[in-house]
Amino acid sequence: MEFDNDHENDTEITCVVYPNPTEGIINFEFSTPVECGFIELYNINGQIVSVFEFLSKSSQLQIDVSHCKSGVYMYKVITGNHFYSGRVSVIKN
Repeated sequence: MEFDNDHENDTEITCVVYPNPTEGIINFEFSTPVECGFIELYNINGQIVSVFEFLSKSSQLQIDVSHCKSGVYMYKVITGNHFYSGRVSVIKN
């Protein structure tokens, strides 16, 4: 899944999120390194399940969602002047 940033005056940065569905690890790849920020993970009821903070500039992030039950989750990536959101499915065998 690929997302563009939501700021018209900023340099366009894309974010690719994979794999989807996942069994435990979600990768976020940005076209340009992003500043520190955080990723919020929500369940289908809109409740925060986890918050992952990243403290250094990076173009690749990885989060572990193996603690989550099978289902659909929403995520928000908030960093500097950029905001990304989307859905990911967690599948447990």
